[in-house]
Amino acid sequence: GSVNDLKFDFVIFLEADFAVICALIGFGALLGKTSPTQVLFYTLCVCTACIANKVYFLHGFLDVMDVGGTISLHVFGAVFGLVASATMGAANNEVLAEGSRISETGAMLGSFFLGIYWPSFMSASLAEAHIAEGSQAQWCAITNTICAIAGSTTTAYGWGAMRGPDRRTKDGCRGGRMRTHVLASARLAGGVAIGWPAPNP
Repeated sequence: GSVNDLKFDFVIFLEADFAVICALIGFGALLGKTSPTQVLFYTLCVCTACIANKVYFLHGFLDVMDVGGTISLHVFGAVFGLVASATMGAANNEVLAEGSRISETGAMLGSFFLGIYWPSFMSASLAEAHIAEGSQAQWCAITNTICAIAGSTTTAYGWGAMRGPDRRTKDGCRGGRMRTHVLASARLAGGVAIGWPAPNP
């Protein structure tokens, strides 16, 4: 019962990091709706629910090892955020919920660095499955994640270029040029999609 009995290791800190990621994923649905106090309360709720879902439902009941957190982080965080957003109703200030040139540039830079570190994130998540460091599964996770991110980004860029210079659409492709949030979303989609299959050759 003393402080000396508490054990902190790499996996514990990794789990805490994953819980915060789950909260950040769902936070996008709450922009323009929440106060700082509500954000704090939401973060505590979603982190607790994320850990409980992973330990008791995914690992305990279904016996699923969710490498990369496709189910336990991204799907759960998105659904939790959407439910919380629907519960709160319409945004008080719609302007705060809309993107701007500055926010899109920041999101693009953030997704750029996220794409750089995502392969190591995927390989580190294998520690939950007690897979040995430097194993073939870790190298496969790194390689597959890089290929998935590169493929999704290249595909989105190519699709935007094929839209044609005279078309103006609402999906982010204007005059054959890509909007930054489209490339950022494509990069994230590649990392999320590879998820569980990443360690497989």
